[in-house]
Amino acid sequence: MNPAIAAFLQSAGWQAQAIQGLALLSNQRMSKRPIAWLGNVPLALTSTLTGMDSRIETPVADHPLINHQPHIEVTGRGLRQLNFRFLLHHSFADVQITLDALEAMRAAGLAQPLIWANGRQEGRFLLLSLSVNTLKMTTTGSPTMASVTAGLKQYPNGQTLAQLEQNARQNAPAQKRS
Repeated sequence: MNPAIAAFLQSAGWQAQAIQGLALLSNQRMSKRPIAWLGNVPLALTSTLTGMDSRIETPVADHPLINHQPHIEVTGRGLRQLNFRFLLHHSFADVQITLDALEAMRAAGLAQPLIWANGRQEGRFLLLSLSVNTLKMTTTGSPTMASVTAGLKQYPNGQTLAQLEQNARQNAPAQKRS
């Protein structure tokens, strides 16, 4: 297992363990080498990604002025947003288990490392949206082929909001008394 993924799974709670369990079940059916991993969920494709969009914006603040055009001020660096479009097919992955793993990851709201098959780490991302178009199903209703669009947003720091708040309280000047 990739060391970055192992470190994440050790630091996270039950949500990560559930995601890991679903991902391991998905790995059992994986016959092709994944092109990337989002957390511990492999993204294996029939040949290549069917599409990927990357977007980063510079956030600005508009300051309205009387009888003049507004003044625009750059307020910092934006976060990167990725949209992956890929195809899941029963010949190389269990479609339902992979969809369940992605949905569990989205619902848990935990940042996941995005790692390409060549070992390059893209960073940590939150899975914010999933759009699933089921293309083929069995007679019992199990999906055998699905087109998936996953919306990701960069997660710049490794700490949760609760951890950041706790660190801020501990380091607050009012807390430091001699």
